[in-house]
Amino acid sequence: MDETPINKIPYFIEKGVRPGVSLNEFLENKKKNFSLTTEGLNFINSSTLSALEERRIKKHIRIRRNLFLLNDENLDGNVTIDEIMSMNRSIEYMHSVDDYERRTSEILEAFKEKDLDQNGVLTHAEMVMIPEPVKGQKSLLGRHKKNQLDSYLSVDPNGDGVLSLDEFLDVSQNFFKRIDIDGNYILSDDEVSQYKIAVQKARGVEAGASAEALRAVEFGTIK
Repeated sequence: MDETPINKIPYFIEKGVRPGVSLNEFLENKKKNFSLTTEGLNFINSSTLSALEERRIKKHIRIRRNLFLLNDENLDGNVTIDEIMSMNRSIEYMHSVDDYERRTSEILEAFKEKDLDQNGVLTHAEMVMIPEPVKGQKSLLGRHKKNQLDSYLSVDPNGDGVLSLDEFLDVSQNFFKRIDIDGNYILSDDEVSQYKIAVQKARGVEAGASAEALRAVEFGTIK
């Protein structure tokens, strides 16, 4: 990351640069973002997407199982549309006729999609069925999540295919220090302004100069 041209710094590293932010605050923000992206995992590798998908499936099944038990009023192992509507009529958020009609339409549509054999009742298997990925996608989590994880892996400092939280924080810290010219661990207005100017100049080099010139552009050397 130290040799990365300043205009090639990924957004998720750059995010949070502002006057007055301290190094500790900056890193704490990065830690939270990493946790949100990995859903609590402390590393990213080529298997992370599959691990997150498996976790999402288990959560889906657990929620649907509980929903099935909640709606099966007569405990016959099936859920009818009447049982579902009976449950939803008791929910307090439907304050108006419009709310009720909108929710009823949504329930009927969802019930129809789940009722695979169209026999008017939902079995447990139908209720907890895992949805198919969107056409053209291999993952239930979607292309965005894969791209997000791949972007994080692009800053893996040692290139071993695993980006740990500690490595990510080290990369983020090095980037911060690159902007923090006076080394006081707090970004000033002038430092942030110089950073933004450097990015703009680097983008100008990219648009009109050679690849060698672009590689030579480094923050702190642009005049």
